[in-house]
Amino acid sequence: MLVIVSTLVGLEVAGQLLVWRLTGQWEAMKTQDDHYYAPVDNRLLAYGLAPSVSLITEGRTLHINRHGIRDDDDALHADQRKIALLGDSVTFGIGHSQDQTIAAKLQARLDAAGPAVKVLNFGVPGYGLDEVLEHLKVKNAVYAVDRAIYILNLNDFSRRDSMYEGAANGLYRMYRRPRIASLWIFRKLVYRLRKGSLRQSTATTIGWYRWLFDGNGAHGCSQLREMKAYCDANGIALTVVLLPAGCAYVEGQYTLADIHQKLREFAERNSIDMIDVAPLFTADPRRFFDDTDHFLHDGNELMVEILADRLRTAAPSN
Repeated sequence: MLVIVSTLVGLEVAGQLLVWRLTGQWEAMKTQDDHYYAPVDNRLLAYGLAPSVSLITEGRTLHINRHGIRDDDDALHADQRKIALLGDSVTFGIGHSQDQTIAAKLQARLDAAGPAVKVLNFGVPGYGLDEVLEHLKVKNAVYAVDRAIYILNLNDFSRRDSMYEGAANGLYRMYRRPRIASLWIFRKLVYRLRKGSLRQSTATTIGWYRWLFDGNGAHGCSQLREMKAYCDANGIALTVVLLPAGCAYVEGQYTLADIHQKLREFAERNSIDMIDVAPLFTADPRRFFDDTDHFLHDGNELMVEILADRLRTAAPSN
């Protein structure tokens, strides 16, 4: 017993030392000019986009308004119908300039058509299903949106404070230190092994996506059900778009189609409007995705076409 206790204590001490070292790195990252995150007074979210930030990085512009979303102005657009795009870094537009994000391109498309509609970018890098739902609640209290379109990335089935944590690439832990360092390190080790490398890696694999969904699919689907209930209670028309994983296109086949099928069946049982766009990216996936499964320019363009078409065919009341 003494040996076991001593070993556990030793592991925890070593873990705390590692967290202490990482904390110094995290704090240094927070002071960098291109860090646009900040702590938020919401235990579930832990962090969000820092309000009123404007950056130009490698020729790409980024502006976060005073309400904490990626938008060029602070207006609440009370005289317009408002469509919120929900999601993670793909929706946010990591690697894309302000006018090249899905939200900005969709706005330009709708403006050309004439209707008075405002597209709001509610995307935040690193958020999973739990955080996307909470973020919708927080921002809807500010904007009172009419429609929500959730671009559901399969890595949104990550879950904080579990072995399925990790998709946030350290952002969450910058703002919420692990209480038991040794447990966190063990979970991180499992996560890295499942992703295919002990080193920090942003590359994705088919097996990793399956592991996330198999281990956390039930919880994630419960969050989708809650999102639907929240939207119904607040008069928000909800559409969920299944974002395909670029790495899953192998020899002209989408190898995660079975997971998409399970999600479509779940959506049908729960009266959730869901569209699966994976077949539309099959022809040339390398044209649409980088090796981290984020959209390239053409990926954003195709997603905008899909969303614009969906909005054209939606019922007027939606």
